[in-house]
Amino acid sequence: MKKIYLQTQGSTNELNTNNSINSHLPFFIKIRPAKDCRYIIDIYKREDEQRINIDRTYSTLQSVFRRIEREVKNNFNEDIEISNTVERYCHDFYNDLHESYLACCFYDKETETIQLYPNNEILISFRDKGTENYIRTCEATVRYLAILQKKAERHEEEKDWDCHKLKSKEFLRERFTWLIGEAIKKQDNNVPFKITKSLIK
Repeated sequence: MKKIYLQTQGSTNELNTNNSINSHLPFFIKIRPAKDCRYIIDIYKREDEQRINIDRTYSTLQSVFRRIEREVKNNFNEDIEISNTVERYCHDFYNDLHESYLACCFYDKETETIQLYPNNEILISFRDKGTENYIRTCEATVRYLAILQKKAERHEEEKDWDCHKLKSKEFLRERFTWLIGEAIKKQDNNVPFKITKSLIK
């Protein structure tokens, strides 16, 4: 059985599977809360666009999740469990829900490194200024080299963004960590991750 983690859609109260950890999911789920405990549910198969639309009242969001699980089983023959954990839409972006990061990597302040869960392999070392784009490679992380190179370039670009110029070093490094993690999860939906409120340790 596959566990599904939904995310919020920006500043709205919509939940969907448009996040990186679901990039290989063969179907799409969207939930839009409406007035008076109504929920509008949209489920469709990506390859043939078989679509399921539901608009009805539910007492709790968990009841909505259970209905979606049944619909996916009955229509697509897929066994899923929708987690009560909602993934944060973006780095440093908060909504009304109790959101979390699904973190496959983290920034360690003491060593100034970005490390990969669960075995703490070093992906980026900010102290190694002589290495290209701070990138550290080892047997466990070389498979992500292209991602690291691309996100290191993005990290350097973002330092000059007007909205980032006054941000702290820790903020920028946490965002760099988030960028790397999202790309890794998009490439590998089965990568180990930790549910956490912060990407900094």
